[in-house]
Amino acid sequence: MSRAAARRQQKAMIQLAAGYGALGVAILSLLVLMPWQTFPDPWLWAAFAAAFVYFEWNTVEVNDKLFASPSVMVILTAAVVFPADSAILGCAAIAGLAWFTPADVRERRWFQPLANFGQLVISAVVSVGLMVVVMGGQDFDQAPVWRIAVASALAAVAYGFVNYRLVLFAVSRVYGHRDLNKWSHTAQLVVPYLGMGFLGGLLGASYLLVGPATLPL
Repeated sequence: MSRAAARRQQKAMIQLAAGYGALGVAILSLLVLMPWQTFPDPWLWAAFAAAFVYFEWNTVEVNDKLFASPSVMVILTAAVVFPADSAILGCAAIAGLAWFTPADVRERRWFQPLANFGQLVISAVVSVGLMVVVMGGQDFDQAPVWRIAVASALAAVAYGFVNYRLVLFAVSRVYGHRDLNKWSHTAQLVVPYLGMGFLGGLLGASYLLVGPATLPL
């Protein structure tokens, strides 16, 4: 790579990291200031946050350097368990915690963590927001299980779509067209995302019906 190309790449990385990171901070700040959003029970939130971070730190390589994890299932289970007026804020805060991985620390990477923070927060807000809309504003503990499961499945697909589009945009801007073939089969993940979303909704509904005894699931 020439020096000019390296400088262009460095500039693109700085712009994207700053843009994604600032957008994530702005969204979280707005949610905190919104009177209709409150923070969920701290202990319950911490349990889901720990599970989400664990899965994000242990992703599975699906296609070349494309990695995936069942963390979306944790987000959507939490969205069902949390009260309706704290689901979006609580899940966005959970997603924001997984902005770096042990590999980022080992390799001293700065671009990926900052960009990940923004795209994870955006993906969580869009998916949980869609879930709330599909539910028609109805509290999850008063809705039929099938409706919760369907709303969660749709939200999971939205999460995956937004997540990968944001990552794809970053990859194309920073690395050009050289690396885009790694993302050519992301459509294959739609069915797994539907399944994880459906299961996430069922797990959340079981928590509402049975109580904390189902939390380890």
